[in-house]
This record gives sequence, C-alpha cells and structure tokens, in this order.
Amino acid sequence: GGGYAWAEPRAGLGLSAPIIRIAHQAAELLASDRLGRVRCCAGPGCGWLFVDASPNRGRRWCSMEGCGNRAKAKRHYRRATGRA
Repeated sequence: GGGYAWAEPRAGLGLSAPIIRIAHQAAELLASDRLGRVRCCAGPGCGWLFVDASPNRGRRWCSMEGCGNRAKAKRHYRRATGRA
C-alpha cells in the first residue's frame, strides 16, 4: 500500500546479477534493526565490515581465521618473548 518493494531481477543479466543481489542485501541490512550491529574489523589495515551477531556484542574481527588469529598470535608472541 503505497510503499516500495523489491522485485526479482530478470533472467539474463549476466555479470550484473551478483552485484544486484549484493545491493539488495545491503539495502535490507540498512533498513533492518541489525544496522546497529555493523562493526568495522579491528585488524590493522583490514577495514572489512561485519554484522556482530554475538550475544554480548563483543566481536572484534571480521573472521577468527584471518584477522582474529593474526592478532592473537601476535599477542602471544609478545608475551612469550617479553616484547612490548
């Protein structure tokens, strides 16, 4: 009733189809209650954004396999070698 709605993209869009899908998901996120949970990765030089779905909203990295592991390994190395 008087609002906007998303329509499925027409077939045959070729390489534009993934971009349209990403834009659709970004628009849904911007209009949702999850927008307040969007965070920027704390990894040096990373800059990726992610939705923090953790119960206490304490997630810091885009992925534990990448940035989180590097940060924890670096912290462990510093403790083990006594470097600041």
